[in-house]
Amino acid sequence: MPNQSFAHLLQRYPRIVEEATRFVSHEHLAGMLEGSKDSLGGPLTLSCGVPRNGSSSLSITGAEWVNTDFDFLGDFALFFPPSSLIPGVDLVFEPINRLARHLVEFQIQGGTPSHAQSFHIEGPMGLSEDVSITQTQLISVVVDVVPGSTGNYTVSLSQIDINPQNASWVFRWVRVSSIV
Repeated sequence: MPNQSFAHLLQRYPRIVEEATRFVSHEHLAGMLEGSKDSLGGPLTLSCGVPRNGSSSLSITGAEWVNTDFDFLGDFALFFPPSSLIPGVDLVFEPINRLARHLVEFQIQGGTPSHAQSFHIEGPMGLSEDVSITQTQLISVVVDVVPGSTGNYTVSLSQIDINPQNASWVFRWVRVSSIV
């Protein structure tokens, strides 16, 4: 059997690859946070079908359709701008450990593989980052410790640079992990 690239497998079996990367990447997550996989706290995973967990919550703005069922399509939000609202996802989460950094990962599926889509991420401590994707991808960001914070953290992902060739996209889930 010939060696097949990860990109080929992702195109041919997107649901299988999506589920595999959802649970297998603890070593990668710990590496991004400069710790061992045994020290990884969490993860907290929220989706359209599970938008709340304790005081943590997920809100969707500007979506054309939100599927909260766990049917053959899975739970997801479909964005097809233009919309009267800026298309995006807002995550409010209780820190797993207030003395640790947190890795926040948004699982996004681009609607048009041939055109890049741009997103903006904002969060605590001046976190502001622009990213571009072309296929199904995890958009990851590290949230630093907020000294003296006693409340929840908020991280927002919004679509920017919207044009008709790259407007549609799908949000699947968001995962939060930390070093404990």
